[in-house]
Amino acid sequence: MDNSVIPDEIRQRVEYRRGSLATMERLDLTRTALLVMDVQNFYWMEDLPVAYAPDMANIVDKVNAIAALCRQLSVPVFWIQHMFTESWTSWYEKTTKGEVARALIENTTPGSRGFEIHDSMDVQPGDQRVLKTRYSAMLHNSSDLDLQLLARRIDTLIITGGLTNCCCESTARDAMMMDYNVVFVSDANASRSAAQHQASLVSLVQLFADVRDTASLMEMMKLSSDSSALEVEE
Repeated sequence: MDNSVIPDEIRQRVEYRRGSLATMERLDLTRTALLVMDVQNFYWMEDLPVAYAPDMANIVDKVNAIAALCRQLSVPVFWIQHMFTESWTSWYEKTTKGEVARALIENTTPGSRGFEIHDSMDVQPGDQRVLKTRYSAMLHNSSDLDLQLLARRIDTLIITGGLTNCCCESTARDAMMMDYNVVFVSDANASRSAAQHQASLVSLVQLFADVRDTASLMEMMKLSSDSSALEVEE
C-alpha cells in the first residue's frame, strides 16, 4: 500500500491555498513531541477481528526509527494507550454494541494482553506513557496529554501509529484546533484498508496537518537540529 501519494487534484488545491503541501519548513525541536498512538497488542490479535489490523505491522520500523531520532534530538516520545469503557456512553451500546463492545473493553483494560504495547515497538525507559479513553488523546475527558504538553511548552506534534482514520486523525484534528502544529506521518500511520488510510490523508493535508513521509520528516528534523546548532554558535 502506497501511504504517501496525495492525488494531483488535492495537491493543486492545497498549493493554491497555501503555496505548498508543507505547513512548516523546519521544527523548533525544543517545542516538539512525538505521539505514537495505540500500537497495542489488540491490533495484532487475529482472534479479536473487530480490532485486528494487519497493516500495523508494516509501520513498526518507521515508528521505531522516528522515535530513535527523537530521543537523539531530545524530542520527547509519548506512547498513547487506549482503553474502552462503559462510561463512554456515546460509544457503549450505541456506536458499538453487545459482545463486540464487551470484547473491546475486556481486551483494552490495563493488565490485559490486548492493552499492552506490542513487543515489536521500541519503548525506552525515558519515554512517556499516556492512557486515553476516547479516540482523540487531546480531549480533557480522554487523557491528561494536553496538560503534559503544556507543562513542557510543546506546540508541535508528530503523529504516528493507528488507526489512521480513527484515533490518529481524531487526535490530529483536535490538536490543530487547539493551536498545535501537526505533522502527520503518512507511512508511519496504519489503517485497515488503503481506502480508509488515503481518505484520512486527503482530509488532513488540506486543512489540519503537514502530511509527509518518514524520510521527509527525518530530513526536516535533522535540518532543524543543524540550524539550531548554527544559531547557537553565532
